[in-house]
Amino acid sequence: MSSPLDPTFGFWLVAIWLQTLLQGCGMLQVWLYFHWYSKDHWNIKAMVIALLVIETFQIVVFFQMTYSYLIDGFGNVTGLFLIHWRAIPAQLFATVWSKFFLTHN
Repeated sequence: MSSPLDPTFGFWLVAIWLQTLLQGCGMLQVWLYFHWYSKDHWNIKAMVIALLVIETFQIVVFFQMTYSYLIDGFGNVTGLFLIHWRAIPAQLFATVWSKFFLTHN
């Protein structure tokens, strides 16, 4: 039996799958950076670690929101129109700090 929410949920799950895949690629890049460039200055290493922590925080919030919408609110069509405000500051924080680290180092 098909639900009217199938396209919405499908798109959401594809987006979280792609973000998780890209997070894994980013973690591989961090590991390779520390392996290949172990003599870099500590400022650059700190920036790489900070970006990894921020991106990990962002994906954790994305998983939390996915659980909230798709599991806790299963079958609640009107619940998709509600905005969970705890996710917005987290996404803004991750975006602003990523931009800060990329432009100031």
